[in-house]
Amino acid sequence: TEDLLRTSLERYQRAEDRATVGGGGRLDALNALVDLQSDSATWIGSRQALEQARNELAVALGQEPDARWNVSRTVRFTDGLVLEDLERTALGANADLLIARG
Repeated sequence: TEDLLRTSLERYQRAEDRATVGGGGRLDALNALVDLQSDSATWIGSRQALEQARNELAVALGQEPDARWNVSRTVRFTDGLVLEDLERTALGANADLLIARG
């Protein structure tokens, strides 16, 4: 989204420069301005959605909504895991399932 916003700003600046020196129509500059404003609104909305998602994740994890943490992009896998054993353990620890089974 930031790349799109940057591109729209550059397009608007080029269109404005062309209109100023007479190399382009004023309509092109106005259209570029409309696109820039639309992309700006999209960027603001995406930032707000990201912040909301962070807050909801923090609450789901039992942390304060304004808590910040670092997330590693590295995923480590453990060798020797058996899918059937993992499923059995997960099903045996699922409180909702245990209650439903009565």
